Amino acid sequence: MESKSTVAVSQQARLRLKKLSALLNLTQGTILEEAIRDFERKVLQKPEENSLNSISDDIVEKALQEATKEVWAADPIHKALQLKLKQSQDSIDDYIITKWDPGFDI
Repeated sequence: MESKSTVAVSQQARLRLKKLSALLNLTQGTILEEAIRDFERKVLQKPEENSLNSISDDIVEKALQEATKEVWAADPIHKALQLKLKQSQDSIDDYIITKWDPGFDI
């Protein structure tokens, strides 16, 4: 059920709403509904449910290790290259500085 309503907003907010409506080819009401839904989701949820910061480092580390195992199992050449890079003492910058030949003498 749709109804018309008047709300007081700044001129800037009115113009932004109008511009978004035209750019996205949506009604201003649809944009307001989405904005309200997003605001409710952000404000009413518990902070730990609303934040990626709540994921423990252990869970992230475990997920990354599992992903690495899967990639390495699927591509042994990629694994060999990554292990070789990991064992290197130099950073990529050090490698480029010492090995790169610009083709002219300074």
